Amino acid sequence: MSSLTTTVEAGFSTPTTPPNKNTANNRGELAFWIGLLILANLGLFIGNTPSVELTFRPEAVAAGEWWRLLISPFVHVSRYHLLMDGTAFLLVYAGLEERRGSRRLALALCSAAGSLLLPLALAPELNQIGLCGLSGAAHGLTAVSALEMLQHREQKKIGVILLVALMLKTAWEMWSGSVFLQFLHFGNIGQPIVATHAGGVIGGMLGFLLIDFVGKKLKCEMRTNDEGGANETAEQQSIRPNRISSSSATRWYGRHQAPEQPVCGSLHSD
Repeated sequence: MSSLTTTVEAGFSTPTTPPNKNTANNRGELAFWIGLLILANLGLFIGNTPSVELTFRPEAVAAGEWWRLLISPFVHVSRYHLLMDGTAFLLVYAGLEERRGSRRLALALCSAAGSLLLPLALAPELNQIGLCGLSGAAHGLTAVSALEMLQHREQKKIGVILLVALMLKTAWEMWSGSVFLQFLHFGNIGQPIVATHAGGVIGGMLGFLLIDFVGKKLKCEMRTNDEGGANETAEQQSIRPNRISSSSATRWYGRHQAPEQPVCGSLHSD
């Protein structure tokens, strides 16, 4: 009878599962990106006119219009261009394995930075036609997604295929000077600068490797500090001068002292 009562009470007292905070944050970030896309392309929604005054132009930025650096990736030349780039960026961003918003933002910024820096270095036509669009950042985040897959045994093969295909695509574009399957866009993406795709891939990969390295370094230091604090507490508790002599305490401490932990990340043999 008592076991039945306990079972019934446990059934009524089972707590509900709290909402996933990471999922809520991800939705908020996606809403933020969508809002930026809408604001940067109001001309397309109202009169089908692109916001050319917000595209990246080196001479305008040098003259003090620094906001073009931040806004230009969200500007697009047509509704078709906006639909293609915006959808790709949002889908890849939402599918990232990284759950921390600050790191997702950093990965997106690294991808966007690479998609701008490489054209600045290799594409002189940038000075005449300007640069806009999220395709470079989307390529960078796709590379990040492939690198995330490589960290899981069951997804490693897919990650390798995706990463190799992405690198072959961007290499072909750099060699040919045209976007892959450009004829299918019927001129609705303006005059693309192909280096932005390769730059996005490079920026995304470098950002991922840097963030992964820093994250592992910090985790390693935290673990080392925690282990050091635990060992120190054990040492303090093991010293009891009022109850045992110093010689016996030395022998006791020598027998019970915790073994020295290897340096985090160092190689050691069993």
